[in-house]
Amino acid sequence: MTSTSANATRQRLARAGRRRFLLIMAIAAVMLVAADWFTGGVTRSWVSGKAELVVTSEPAGATVSIDGAAQGSTPVTLTVEPGHRTLLISHPYHPRHVEHLELTRDERVERQITLEPAWGALLIASNPKGARVTIDGVEQDSATPLQLDRIQAGLHEIVLRIPGRTTQRITAEVLPDTRAEVSAELERVRPRPPSSG
Repeated sequence: MTSTSANATRQRLARAGRRRFLLIMAIAAVMLVAADWFTGGVTRSWVSGKAELVVTSEPAGATVSIDGAAQGSTPVTLTVEPGHRTLLISHPYHPRHVEHLELTRDERVERQITLEPAWGALLIASNPKGARVTIDGVEQDSATPLQLDRIQAGLHEIVLRIPGRTTQRITAEVLPDTRAEVSAELERVRPRPPSSG
């Protein structure tokens, strides 16, 4: 074999080695990009971009979930992947609110949600019975024991009064589709001894 043919063979082998190396690197790069894409890494956001979703609710403080994953509480601004998304708003005193959204790249979507009320029941008792009842500043027509079969879910301030007895203030938590029960002891008020004068 002549030195020219040996040089040509070495050059062919070197080119084949470089091509093989470049092919292996290209396959590795494609595999890395694919793995990053399917795991939600940075490649997907470079290609498809992001959408901005602003969610507010009345009342505030509701939990916001996108596609089943909790994202925070209202009011909240989220950066999400474009495409079909399921928005779930949940609050302990209101029925869940679900929306299906179609978000596009670089789009800003604002959703203002007024949550529907939910209802529960409340039983108010006192010892002795016959106390006047005020709920959230509104005096009720009936005295204790008082059964309210439909009251909005949430926290309610209750005041119980009987003349000659201590006034009791209670916070009742009514959950949707349940009955809350509260009761209080109204102690006798001891008369003050006359002051000597």
